[in-house]
Amino acid sequence: MIKPKRPRLRRLLYAVLAIVVAATGVLVAQVATADSSRVDVKPATYRSPAYNAPMLHVKVASLTVNVSAGQAAYVNSNLRFGNATTRILVDSQLECFNSKGTSVRKLLRAQNVYAAGSGSLSKVSLTTRFLLPSKTAASFRCDLSLWTRSLGDAGRVSLTSGFVELAGKYRGTTQAATTSRALVSAGKPAWTPSVKGSASVPGESGLWQAPSGTKSLSVFGDFQLTTCYGKDKPPCPETANDKKGSSVRTTLVATQFKKDGSVCKTSTVSDDTRIQQYVHHQPVYLHNAKVPVVTGSGCVPVFSIYAKHQLRAYHPYYIHGRSEDALISVIPV
Repeated sequence: MIKPKRPRLRRLLYAVLAIVVAATGVLVAQVATADSSRVDVKPATYRSPAYNAPMLHVKVASLTVNVSAGQAAYVNSNLRFGNATTRILVDSQLECFNSKGTSVRKLLRAQNVYAAGSGSLSKVSLTTRFLLPSKTAASFRCDLSLWTRSLGDAGRVSLTSGFVELAGKYRGTTQAATTSRALVSAGKPAWTPSVKGSASVPGESGLWQAPSGTKSLSVFGDFQLTTCYGKDKPPCPETANDKKGSSVRTTLVATQFKKDGSVCKTSTVSDDTRIQQYVHHQPVYLHNAKVPVVTGSGCVPVFSIYAKHQLRAYHPYYIHGRSEDALISVIPV
């Protein structure tokens, strides 16, 4: 009797797994897995359940990340969606687990994708990224997955491309995240999140100090924002259901101080976004790739780093917390 070759059996097993759907709504699919620095996602089309049904959850890639003591891994991912048959919610979730299988970091980004013919909204790109620090040498498994559900009757949506990668390993990093929702309304901006530290100068405390010898900082700011309309979820006040949405400005601020407490230099990047009512919630991604660490003229490597959120027009909006949190990541480079 001739035994089947292993590769053939493996392909057969994957083919079976790819069509199995658990009763909980979790699809068991073929998952790209690797110990390399990047794993690409295989394009596929999924059925999005009707609005009153549980969301479909599919793990699409898995990456192993190893770090030395005191290092932080920068884990970056992206999923792109399109070809929706109706208005469909899509989420990209990145979750990392330690060697014991305990979840140590989870982040989710979400947006609605529309049927073809709806312009730019018929294609959605979701980036999910964070720093994964460890005090000891450690190994992590980072899973990239999607969630989807129709906002009406059941439909279909395509995952057109995606990846998860280890974008680098660094020392001396820091990050800050929101823990609850923060409302932004006319004349009432919000400053969140804010990087915390133990450094101080006259008149300022709780500042973050860059590691000795740092020449510049790479600062990321990613924020999940939701416009308020009608009788929306807290913390939204009741607002008109007039399809105006929110016109918002998001600014990532990094201010370096002098030893006397005065400002040495402020570096900013901003994004002006119109959150449409029918989109409702969308991410904003900011990156200041090179914040200089100035020396001389009394400047010290001590910073206040935060995000400022302003309503420019129309309805209030809020910044997400918890697993959809606003997140600032700081990497000395």
